[in-house]
Amino acid sequence: MAAQKMNTRELTVAIDNVLSKNAKLSSPSRPLVARMYETFRNKIGPELASGAFNVTFWTDVIGDMMALAKTFNVPGMEKKEILLEVIYLVIDSEVPEDKREALRTAMSTVISPAIDLAIQFSHKIVTPKCLSKCC
Repeated sequence: MAAQKMNTRELTVAIDNVLSKNAKLSSPSRPLVARMYETFRNKIGPELASGAFNVTFWTDVIGDMMALAKTFNVPGMEKKEILLEVIYLVIDSEVPEDKREALRTAMSTVISPAIDLAIQFSHKIVTPKCLSKCC
């Protein structure tokens, strides 16, 4: 069974823990992490708890999260850290404890590079080889 939604105090403590452990996040990130958590927890919580990995789902969610993060007035790498930490917060609040570590590992090995790739495509730094050959 999934954990209950974190209340404001629990969320504040969880975000403080995130900020203290992640040197890439600044104090102004607190409201951004909270905002993104509240926006996406209901969408990604059930997916994480199901144990399934749906590429289409994660492509859509990461795209939506990145669109919201673009509105944040923080450096680009900090935006990525906010996205990842929000996913980890949802794991901690929505997923049974015995499955959390495996999901955290999956997120760091799959979702983190996917965010990097999406950022590169959005900045047109990378052109897929098939496009450079045919277009």
